[in-house]
Amino acid sequence: MTAVPPVNDWTIDWDHHDPQWVDNPFPIWDELRSGCPVAHTEFLRAFASVSLWRTVAQHGTIGETDVEEGDTVMMAFPAACRDPDVFENADQVIIDRHLNRHVAFGAGIHRCLGSDLARLELNIAIEIWLRHLPMFELVPSADVTWAEGAIRGPRAIPVRL
Repeated sequence: MTAVPPVNDWTIDWDHHDPQWVDNPFPIWDELRSGCPVAHTEFLRAFASVSLWRTVAQHGTIGETDVEEGDTVMMAFPAACRDPDVFENADQVIIDRHLNRHVAFGAGIHRCLGSDLARLELNIAIEIWLRHLPMFELVPSADVTWAEGAIRGPRAIPVRL
């Protein structure tokens, strides 16, 4: 499930937000088709989809905010993946970004056990998409349906082939 939102978000970003991809997509397609793990890692960073909530076990401070036992806190991995103090041009999708220590799958003891499977699913999904549907665009007047919660991202994306 973790790999689905990055694939869907990538579809939207490809069509709408990065003119270089639309004007000259073929070098990027070749790179993606070759299984370029750097590009796939960038999609995971840019389109991170999972957040986790935890219950505070004891009083403490997070940044400048006091938290009390029983409070709920959110670990917003998508926000962390776009932290400008960590990533240069954090709000841009740079498919050849080499310094990319994202936390799309969490970190430490909170790292997703299925992260390797999700990476594999993402690589296969993009490879098959580009092999079978190389030319596509979003339907201009159609609405994208979004899901929110622990796993956020687009759920329905009308495209024209």
